[in-house]
Amino acid sequence: MFATAVVTLLSACETPEPPVGGLNIEPRAIEMAYPAFVPVALEWTMSRPLAGLSGTPRVFLHLLGADGDVVRTFDHDLPREWTVGSNLSYEVMLSQSALVPALPSGQYALVAGLYDAAEHRWPLTVQGEEVRHLEYRIATVTVSASSSAPSFFFSPAWLPVEGGTDLQILARRWLENDGVLRLSELSGAGMLYMRIGVPQGGGPQELVVEGDTSLPTVRLETTCGDWETAISGSGSHVVEMPVVPGEGETVCDIAFSADFYLLSRDNLSRRTMALEELSWSSGP
Repeated sequence: MFATAVVTLLSACETPEPPVGGLNIEPRAIEMAYPAFVPVALEWTMSRPLAGLSGTPRVFLHLLGADGDVVRTFDHDLPREWTVGSNLSYEVMLSQSALVPALPSGQYALVAGLYDAAEHRWPLTVQGEEVRHLEYRIATVTVSASSSAPSFFFSPAWLPVEGGTDLQILARRWLENDGVLRLSELSGAGMLYMRIGVPQGGGPQELVVEGDTSLPTVRLETTCGDWETAISGSGSHVVEMPVVPGEGETVCDIAFSADFYLLSRDNLSRRTMALEELSWSSGP
């Protein structure tokens, strides 16, 4: 009994770890339609060192439903080193992907925190309350089902939608070969936000690169203007593509071509890239 009382007393007298820095978000009231993406600005002040840091500092951004369950995540590495006495500002995209069904309309809480590879969290100074252990409410997100997004159509080379890996990449749609994504019922200019996965190979699958370099490359071109780009290297790549239809045009085609393919050991299946995120923002 005496030993238990001593432990309880010592725990009660422990001094809480002071905040290592501050986090602010703009705007704090966010509207997110389906299937739209919304940029938000994160602003960090770094006032104390991250004692015991394991690996790279990571930021978690979780969207919580009315019951407190996590329904979407937007986690990411801190873009640069944590340097005491400095500030850091950057944008993060919140989105509802057209590859999955829309979230129910209503209000959601956006919570955030700072952690590392060992899942250690640090205390922060924020404008909102702490909803769970070192997890802070920083914004309110209002989700609606209506938007001015175009309709999306996939050419036959696109395979059916597959489940993703987590609440950040909820679904994938692979290409068997070169393919086209068509945007129709366009009401004006906008921006297409895509996340494209380029496979690495290994295990039961071999990555075969046919191009001039050793890096697998995907090229994107559009019929709406002269915009084009290329992404290289295995991993997940974000592409923001301006869509500017000509006068009277309501349809835009985006062509995807790859200089590689992922081949199964039995030679029965062949894939190139995977579309992991697809969302839209209207306007120039």
